[in-house]
Amino acid sequence: MGTLTKNILQLVDVRPVLPSEIQRWQALIDQYHYLGFKPAVGERLYYVATLGREWLALIGWMAGSLKVGCRDKWIGWDETIKYHRLPMVLNNYRFLILPGISIRNLASKVLSLNLKRLCRDWLHYYGHKVVLAETFVDPSRYSGICYRASGWIHLGSTSGFKRSASKYIHHGRPKSVFAYKLTVKALEQLASPWMSDDGGERIGYMCDYRKLPVYSGTDNLLSLMRTIPDRRRRQGRRYRQYSILTMATCAMLSGARTYGAIGEWIRNLTPRHRRRFHCTGKTPPSQTTLEETFRGLDAEQFDEKVNAWLARHCSTSGVKALAVDGKTLKRSFTHKRQPMHLLSALSHEEKVIIAQREVDGKTNEITQFRPLLEKIPLSGTVVTADAMHCQEDHAIFLVREKNADFIFYTKGNQPTLERFVQEQLCVQPVTTFERTDKGHGRIDTRGIEVYEPLAYELNAVSFPFIRQIFKITRRSIRNDKISYEERYGITSLSATRATPEEILALSIGHWGVESNHWLRDETFGEDKSRIRTGSGPRTMATLRNLTISLLRISGEENIAQTLRTFGWSDRSKVLNFVGV
Repeated sequence: MGTLTKNILQLVDVRPVLPSEIQRWQALIDQYHYLGFKPAVGERLYYVATLGREWLALIGWMAGSLKVGCRDKWIGWDETIKYHRLPMVLNNYRFLILPGISIRNLASKVLSLNLKRLCRDWLHYYGHKVVLAETFVDPSRYSGICYRASGWIHLGSTSGFKRSASKYIHHGRPKSVFAYKLTVKALEQLASPWMSDDGGERIGYMCDYRKLPVYSGTDNLLSLMRTIPDRRRRQGRRYRQYSILTMATCAMLSGARTYGAIGEWIRNLTPRHRRRFHCTGKTPPSQTTLEETFRGLDAEQFDEKVNAWLARHCSTSGVKALAVDGKTLKRSFTHKRQPMHLLSALSHEEKVIIAQREVDGKTNEITQFRPLLEKIPLSGTVVTADAMHCQEDHAIFLVREKNADFIFYTKGNQPTLERFVQEQLCVQPVTTFERTDKGHGRIDTRGIEVYEPLAYELNAVSFPFIRQIFKITRRSIRNDKISYEERYGITSLSATRATPEEILALSIGHWGVESNHWLRDETFGEDKSRIRTGSGPRTMATLRNLTISLLRISGEENIAQTLRTFGWSDRSKVLNFVGV
């Protein structure tokens, strides 16, 4: 290659087309490319190669092709894995050197420059990684020399079909298939059943299907929604209830909070994506359809089935513990009904709600404690609850009937018990433990004093199954301001089964339920929601819990940040996350 050509190639630049240049790019492709311009389906990027202000070449990229036999065989794909990994494949569907441009080795240089930045640009524009590029070359016109020179691999030929709408038509002109690995381990990442890169990050924001089969597997989210009874009239029913519920879940994963926002998200889905949800209508369901579906749903059964599904997919490793607490949906009241109050049981380890019941306005949480936990296998589980549930009947139910243990806190509703705990901890030798945690701009120092009362000492109170009593103190320092609080409690765990350190850890874990409530209020705006009629408030609360739980189980720590990430994308991230 001559010196002049080398110098020219060093000045060539490849960049994405600006919005103001798209029309010009499309017109040049339509005029000079033998296939003309056809709008790309789904995600796409247009590039231009320039020398100063002069355009030299045009390149177009779109999502990978669905059916390419030689490529699928080379990767080692089966149909299930292929559908989840296909967003990581790009297709070079247009490449044009403009007329009048004659620079030796320009095509391979442009391809090389483009491939160096392609992964970064795709991640920036669409929020997920890509690892493989493919292209089709018509052997009757070209031999693909520029692709071979740039390191592309010739995989074979197509079988001579083209896709037209939803059908494949045989045209009898097979194309040569070339592929280029954008990352070193592209094949491993595409063929692996579990999606992770060298650093352990989930590629394309997909979840771990070993823990969470949302779309694949037998016990997946779509099959769960199928089990919810449809109480709508058959007359005029155009959309499947389970497809509406599944799409609503994905909309909430993108930050939707209201019926209107969910409807808007569904309307922006492509027909292809709606079909993946089994929504086969020519138009998406309207907001009125969503409202009628949610209002008429059997909310109690929906809640039970969702929570049971989540419980099956929670980890069973480590100490099993459940936190029981209630929450009021403040603006769910009507002129005939008080605000809805829900009592929940949350797993300490995953911070996932696995049971929830509505508390009737004429009663309180105490009457719903047993119904909430009755259907859950609790053998070997520790149940933590606040002072309202420090009841003798609850202790007997947990220990005798469910073979579980409890940690209850004491307050003025049990004055004799509270006084006994305080007096014993003041006069008896206690075992202590202290830990310091830093985070959110504050320093928390928690200490615990534990005493195991003797049998005769328990005669002063009638509360059953008390094995240890404890006092927890918390000192918090934030912006040079110090706050102090102390709490007293009882547990059925003996000293041989739970050390002070473990009791303190379980006590801290109990407040995971408060973290869940805070997420629902601040991130999902539950207390500000004006959904009030029918089963709407309860259904939306269940969907909020489901959304948080899906992210928790899949390993996401910052729920608000993940929702923002999903919301900023063009639905590609959240659809990849759920495997659609």
